Amino acid sequence: MQKNDFHNAWLALDVGTTGVKAFVFDENERVLSRAYKPLGKSFPKEGWVEQEPREICEATLTAAKQAVATAIPASKMGEKAILAIGIANQRETTILWDKKTGDPIYPAIVWEDARTKEACGARSAAHGSLVHEKTGLPVDSYFSASKIQWILDHVSDARARAERGELCFGTVDSWLLWNLAEGHPHVTDYTNASRTLLFNINTKEWDDELLSLFEVPRVMLPEVKPSASNFGNLSPKLFGTGIPIRAIAGDQQASLFAAGVEVGTTKITFGTGIFIMQIIKDRFQPRPPSTFLTTLVAGKSGRSLFALEAKIESCAARVTPLIGHESEMKELLDKFAARVARFVGELPIRPKELIIDGGFWLTACIFRAPFCCPQLFFKKRRSKVKLISFDTPKLDGILPPPAVFDTFRGRQSFRLLQSQIFAGIGERGVNPRQCRYGNPPPAESPSTKPRIVGPSFFEARNGLHSSGDPLALCKGFFVFAKSERVKASLYS
Repeated sequence: MQKNDFHNAWLALDVGTTGVKAFVFDENERVLSRAYKPLGKSFPKEGWVEQEPREICEATLTAAKQAVATAIPASKMGEKAILAIGIANQRETTILWDKKTGDPIYPAIVWEDARTKEACGARSAAHGSLVHEKTGLPVDSYFSASKIQWILDHVSDARARAERGELCFGTVDSWLLWNLAEGHPHVTDYTNASRTLLFNINTKEWDDELLSLFEVPRVMLPEVKPSASNFGNLSPKLFGTGIPIRAIAGDQQASLFAAGVEVGTTKITFGTGIFIMQIIKDRFQPRPPSTFLTTLVAGKSGRSLFALEAKIESCAARVTPLIGHESEMKELLDKFAARVARFVGELPIRPKELIIDGGFWLTACIFRAPFCCPQLFFKKRRSKVKLISFDTPKLDGILPPPAVFDTFRGRQSFRLLQSQIFAGIGERGVNPRQCRYGNPPPAESPSTKPRIVGPSFFEARNGLHSSGDPLALCKGFFVFAKSERVKASLYS
């Protein structure tokens, strides 16, 4: 990719579970460059999923440097060519480190890790209602609290050190800030804090009763700020200048912000999992037990909103190995579609617009299907040994030959999944209109039917600007909102 003449640019980092993506955008929201760095996972025991915290930092920095170096001549960096950085991150993943040395005391326990499942089940029976009233969430090993407690109880001297104020806890965003920003700020944002089971989403503070329940010392917790805040500056030694970090959010909340900030905004993101979210209001009201979680999302001008969320796990990993086995794949896609349609049908607000974002992972995994996924599939199906991480194709149009060969197949499989979901939603009276993959829907006369905005992965891969939603380029790049009002609130 050629270096570009420009005046202002922004750096967006999407730090996921299987890789880090970095994009540089110009002031017209054009993608100047992008980079990708994969992340590994380890599976020490059945149900355990871990990552190396240092690898997360190194991969993030490498991807950022590659994207910036491609877009911006080194001679221009001193002129503050990058105005600001935004970070979207995998949520709930838990890291504890030494406050003095910065060394992790244990590998990162990833959000999908289930080692505390039994303990959470017992605690849910006794305290589930209390936790839900304060957090909007069930007691589950998916969230951070039980992961923190496990590390404190299983790493030698960890609890005593935490109580003395010698340890820090953070989700991936906090860990990155500590390592990459000047002065080692220990900070997180509302969206990430709301996924810990320790943060009261009514008061927007760490909750003493929850801290006591999970036996987590308050002194080890980060400061919590709105998603659009001054999170400090990137260390000048990394890029030669201190770049402001102005926005942070969990990846799923970030993608919802990209879709819109009005009550009723609804999005479905397909990737490692399927996530359905709808903005409901700016006040939290406890709901009866259901399939939906209540979580905080970023709003304009620092205001927080509440959203309902439902998730379906292991979407890409389960679809990918079925490429080439059309009947089996259609059967699985039908099941996914039926669950998504059911969730959408149960949402309290009838969506006026449904944002369908294929994201990067489903399509990228499908690209690689003929080569690695049969082994992944059978090991996962039979629960043998451990799961296999697979590499993702390089970006910037330099995809490996098998990926280019399978582009059409990947597109077709996603269209099949979409069509099944649309049909399922239609059966429940929502009746969305069909849209063409990767393009805005054709013009129609005014209608009360919801508008479906399709994914724009292929446009994003070629650096094109989607007329449907510029932020569908990649889930999470919410700092580049098309609305000037939103942009002003983020960068003022």
